[in-house]
Amino acid sequence: MGNTESNTTNESTGGNVEKTLDGRPDDAHDEEPVIFDADTGEASPTEAPTSSYNDKPDGEHDNQNDDSDIDSIDDEEKPSRLYEKCLRTRCFSFVIRRFPRTCAVLTGVVIPLVCLIIVSLIFGGALAQLESPEEIDRNNFVLANKFVAEWEAYLVVNITVVLPRACFALFLAKDNGTTLEGALPFVLSPLLSPSRTYEPTNDSLVGPYPASTYTRESGDLFDPPNKLVNTTELFAYMSECGEVIQDDIAHLLRSSINNIIEATDPLNFNWIRCYEGATGGARSFRGGQLTSYQRSHAGQSEWYSKTWEDDRQRLWDEYYRELRAQDVSVREAIRTATANSTREASGGSSCDYNLPASAWFWFTVQTTIGYGNQAPETTGGRALVFVAGFISILAFAGILASAGYILSFLFDNFVKKRGMKILAEPWCASILWGFTCYVWMAIIAASTIAWKEARLDESFSIRDSYWFSYISTTTVGLGDYYLDPEGVIGADLFIFPFLFLIGFMFLSAFLGKFSELILNTLSRGRKTFVNTLLDRHVKWSDTFDKDFRGSHYETEPRAKPTGSAQGR
Repeated sequence: MGNTESNTTNESTGGNVEKTLDGRPDDAHDEEPVIFDADTGEASPTEAPTSSYNDKPDGEHDNQNDDSDIDSIDDEEKPSRLYEKCLRTRCFSFVIRRFPRTCAVLTGVVIPLVCLIIVSLIFGGALAQLESPEEIDRNNFVLANKFVAEWEAYLVVNITVVLPRACFALFLAKDNGTTLEGALPFVLSPLLSPSRTYEPTNDSLVGPYPASTYTRESGDLFDPPNKLVNTTELFAYMSECGEVIQDDIAHLLRSSINNIIEATDPLNFNWIRCYEGATGGARSFRGGQLTSYQRSHAGQSEWYSKTWEDDRQRLWDEYYRELRAQDVSVREAIRTATANSTREASGGSSCDYNLPASAWFWFTVQTTIGYGNQAPETTGGRALVFVAGFISILAFAGILASAGYILSFLFDNFVKKRGMKILAEPWCASILWGFTCYVWMAIIAASTIAWKEARLDESFSIRDSYWFSYISTTTVGLGDYYLDPEGVIGADLFIFPFLFLIGFMFLSAFLGKFSELILNTLSRGRKTFVNTLLDRHVKWSDTFDKDFRGSHYETEPRAKPTGSAQGR
């Protein structure tokens, strides 16, 4: 009968009786609720329940912008303050309600990753300004050693040509009172002076002296008279002449060898970029306008060496003219001008800060890749990496963990909504994310091959490029392969960092699922062995602490339990 009456009522009203969320008719909420006394069986009215959030009309609820809903949630479940502020803004409220997952990706993944790149640009630029003067000084030192090594090698060759003739001339002049120890160093002094012996002629520089000009200050020594000589006496004199000069030649050879060894170090262009038109500033983003050879190490080394040599010759000419104006001898003026110009010459005037390469280096620091192909050498640069680099590493770790969690969460939610829950299982998700990581490594490898070809005009094998992608994505950074700082330009900072960061996200999602799989496999519905030991340790520590305190700090005897308590 009850069912028949209810059906009749619904039909008489046209079946349009509105029901609330609990399934009762809307007018049923107007009746006063009752409760039944268990002893008497009589009904008694109760107080009407307070109005809840769901009982309010939609218009009133919308006007309050979810304030009542937020305030009714426990403190542990309340959303962030930023979320509350966004809900109170009409524009942001619409976007957040309409596209919550997109907003989560933007605020939790995209924007933090962009911030990492901006941080790399800021601190990389500061590091370039600190390290570039040191790198320029080092390059100047290498070129100075190379110049001295070439000069000394040039002298050794010419001494072997001039020495026999000089010794024979001195032998013929010995009857005039010329001593070997006094005359030979004078004859060979232009050869043994620390210069490449450029001679100013008509206020301009000319090339090295030919061998014949080394005797121009020796007078008639090289105009031997026609007379007979004793060959035995000549042989002994020639041997003595060689012994007089052998210490100077030995010193020259040792110095030449040392300078050759130091000059074999290549020039570095980690923090600077040298090219025609550089002004010594921060216009290094013009690297994209250069040719691949101009960006390459060989092209920059050639230009830097040319600038250094031009500067050295300019300084030599200035020093020589100044010394000659002070009535300094030609030989001493050449020696001093050569030494000073070699020490002060620099090729850094044709270089700019390499901001893209410096920013890329900072990116490898904060991601802990650290290829090792470049490193700060100044105290200021190392201090910057020590402080700001450590903070950047912490920021990267937090952002990567958050981005990996967001990616994994959205994927699990997506597959579960479409009835593919098996893809969210740890074992299946581990396989899927691991496969995705290796596929993404292949994409990075292909991008690296194209980069090497476009930036440096160099070939890069598929095997080596995939190995480079692997050691970069896993942050191993062995250093056998890396992106050459000479070829990095501004556009690359928006390509490789994003490629690497996406690879890090995939790796983070894989590690999260794989660790979950390992824990589930080890526990199998129980606590793991380690967790059990830790729980035992905590419980034992609490028990020991209670017993210890009770036996040592309890001054009054405990009260005996009452009889009722004993009975219980």
